Amino acid sequence: MPLIACPDCKAQISDAARACIHCGRPMNVRGGDGPVVESALAALQDNEQRLAASWLRLEALIKATDDPRATCVKIVQGRRQEMHRSIAELWTTIDGQTAEGNRRAEHYEAVSLKPAPPSSARAVSDRVMAWVRQAAARPWAETAIADAIAVLDEAKQRVVAHFRGGPISSGKLMAMAETEDGELSLALRLMAMQVAVMGGAVPKNAAIAQLRTGRDEMAAVAGVHSTVALYDIMIDVIQRG
Repeated sequence: MPLIACPDCKAQISDAARACIHCGRPMNVRGGDGPVVESALAALQDNEQRLAASWLRLEALIKATDDPRATCVKIVQGRRQEMHRSIAELWTTIDGQTAEGNRRAEHYEAVSLKPAPPSSARAVSDRVMAWVRQAAARPWAETAIADAIAVLDEAKQRVVAHFRGGPISSGKLMAMAETEDGELSLALRLMAMQVAVMGGAVPKNAAIAQLRTGRDEMAAVAGVHSTVALYDIMIDVIQRG
């Protein structure tokens, strides 16, 4: 059982004690706003402050590295063993403080019979991690666009060679896509969508909505990636068409 200080004699006693075993002061066990609840809340708030400070320290350490972006990439990919020792150790500390915060929140709810207050460290951690993900994505975005353009160029070459100047239809492009794999197949399917829009078979707004849904689903899995860039390029082409 966690120990708390008796408000009168300051001796350490169990937080489940109904009265101080040293001076006899009555102690509330559950509910209310007595010393047990106050102690549980203070312990929770103390951990929240230390956790928020750790997140701010993590942000400062990342920015102080020789290559902050590379460090952010390692964080996003979970490659802790490749991080600077101080950052890896701080991550371990943050994990411990987060787990301790969960335990203290559960204890507060048990003794107060009320929900724990919202985490004050959450806003700090959310902001830092949003910055980490944004910083990590920047160099990938440039590479992803270049890779996506290369795939589209290859797909166009396949189409030219296949149709030899003849009419191109959405259905024929979809049939071609079935014979290919990976991003080349996707590029052909996206080109089929473009042809369908140009021919009036699919409304532009419906096509864009469908492409955005596919893009968002892929981004949730792969982050900034050439597959996502393929969707972005085709959405832009159809919007401009």
